[in-house]
Amino acid sequence: MRTTKLMLSGSKTMLSQFNDFQFCTDKGQINRVSSFKYLGILLDEKWKWKMHVNSLLQKLGHRLSVFNRIYHMLDQKSLTSYFNGLVLPHLDIVWGDQLGLIAQMKQLKSFQNRFAKKIVKLKMSLGEALMSLQWVSLHERRFGHRCCVVQDVMKGSIPEHFGVLRSITNQQHGYNIRNGYMYSQ
Repeated sequence: MRTTKLMLSGSKTMLSQFNDFQFCTDKGQINRVSSFKYLGILLDEKWKWKMHVNSLLQKLGHRLSVFNRIYHMLDQKSLTSYFNGLVLPHLDIVWGDQLGLIAQMKQLKSFQNRFAKKIVKLKMSLGEALMSLQWVSLHERRFGHRCCVVQDVMKGSIPEHFGVLRSITNQQHGYNIRNGYMYSQ
């Protein structure tokens, strides 16, 4: 039972009621953890992003350190490929516009800004660097990702395990208020 872990999730009040909770099977006791990594994302018992983002900031710091050592040897296309392949996927995972993450979100934005300025290799403002690379800010990227998810929900093209969302979208009326006619779903 070394690989099996138990994590209870809930509010601070709810979790306090289960401080001494243990789970045993016929093969032994299952270890209780307060956080674990699942599919590359650190989850904690309160389902907050803070632990994951802090881990991500540390990882991005290492990537920026490597980037700083090699950027003078590579052209802009190679540097952009480095960013797109090894940095941007980590930035896209974070959707955490939570109040407790304001400082971490500023740090993530700072990483994007530092990479942009290094890739461009010219003396220009940050806005000009982002524009020349045709990048949007992380806030705009997160907003775009959310819009895509909402569009998928509205179309009904979502995974089956999100069936609850599918039933909500099917309960909408079919009357087009703007043009004044019924449409079928």
